[in-house]
Amino acid sequence: MTQAPQRADYKDTLPNNFPYDYDYDAVDPKIKLRTKRVREAMSGADVRGALAQGVEIAGITAGEAQGVAANANSKSIDTQNRLNDQLAAATEGDNSLKEVVDARRPAGAANAYKTIGNRMDEMPTGKEINELKNNLQNLVLVDRHRLTYKGAAVGLTPHAGARVPTADFEFKHLANMGLSATFVVMLNVADKNDPNVQMPDDTIISKAISEATAAGVSVTMIKPHIGVSFMDWLDRGTYEPRDWSAFWTNWRKIMLHYAGICDANRIPILCLGTEQYKCTDASMIEQWGALTAAIRSQYPNLKLTYAAVGDEYFNEEHAQIAQYLDFMGANFYPSYTYQIVQPGNAGGISVDELARVFYTADPRRLGTGNTRTYHEMVDFYKKKYNVPTFVTETGVMPTDDGLVHLVTDNNFPQASDPTQQTGRFETPALAMEAFFNGLAQNPNIIGFNWWGVGYPFHFFNELGDSVAEDVMKKYVKGGLV
Repeated sequence: MTQAPQRADYKDTLPNNFPYDYDYDAVDPKIKLRTKRVREAMSGADVRGALAQGVEIAGITAGEAQGVAANANSKSIDTQNRLNDQLAAATEGDNSLKEVVDARRPAGAANAYKTIGNRMDEMPTGKEINELKNNLQNLVLVDRHRLTYKGAAVGLTPHAGARVPTADFEFKHLANMGLSATFVVMLNVADKNDPNVQMPDDTIISKAISEATAAGVSVTMIKPHIGVSFMDWLDRGTYEPRDWSAFWTNWRKIMLHYAGICDANRIPILCLGTEQYKCTDASMIEQWGALTAAIRSQYPNLKLTYAAVGDEYFNEEHAQIAQYLDFMGANFYPSYTYQIVQPGNAGGISVDELARVFYTADPRRLGTGNTRTYHEMVDFYKKKYNVPTFVTETGVMPTDDGLVHLVTDNNFPQASDPTQQTGRFETPALAMEAFFNGLAQNPNIIGFNWWGVGYPFHFFNELGDSVAEDVMKKYVKGGLV
């Protein structure tokens, strides 16, 4: 049989350059020898032998490559371990070198910086950080409610046993905190049924104005208090004149007199009464209308308020006085907590916990059927009478139980020198934080008077800055309220 002629140079018809689609010079010499044998061999046995050797050589070459790779990996691991051992030895007891190495690669970063300097160059500068801090503070401030009036109560009385406020103490501290003054002018009655209320000599007011002015403190309000012996020794909630006609005639003269003093001394607000529960009964509403009309006819620019005690403020019958006022006043003394304040607030009383008192119904009033919260009552006056609320009094005694009840159960002696009077000032500091971050953030609150600058509600002395004074300064002078 005649054998068909062999094709010496096979070409694939596909356009992929087969079989010359590789670099012949890169072929291993041993493989070249075998492929040459395949091409030139005449017998099938020789061809198969050459192919088998080529496969075997390829396997050997692959094995050698794998061994080289494994060896390289082993050397890499060994190098890393040696470096780690060196770092560990070099930084034993001192992690600074390791921290420097780690500092080049921020947490979560895919790549390390070439140097720490490169990384630091990309970090914000102190100026940029301060700008960011200020921006964040401004964002917080934007959302806070600002009060128009921020003051503290300063008592004025001709009583010989009372201290006369001075520029060197009381008003100096008010100036430090950025507070204005509300003058609590003590009036006198013989008893709770005496209709003939007496005024002290006006010199106690003029002297106080001079002292306040010398310290750079403005006066926001005159706030008369009915008392016994010109002292705050009367439960005004029980004051019930035996002759109402005589009382109202006298009270009108007194209020017009103090309205004139306010006008002459540019004092913007007159408080028409304080905690006179029986005087604001619904049956007395016409008397308040006549009184306010008389004052406004002579002093149209004077702002008028009335300082209601808590039960009075929460009573809608007594609330009717608000229709004649610029601001509804309220003396708020809530029971903040059952907890005792430890030195430095070591017990960790939370401001958030204390502030809740303004968002919950006062259990002391649940028996009256009034379940409104402080915030709800503030909103009630704004909605019904279109008047904001002025917190004419709020404060606590600087005692460990000052957040629990108004008057301490402790023995709390009065110092002979009021400037040296000590106290647990952490207590008023906590109450301030709760008030400023709780009730004072209601947009219908227009101002406050902190009670007070004298014993037993004092919150500063001359022994050094108190934490309460620092808190008040932070919020008032710092622009947080």
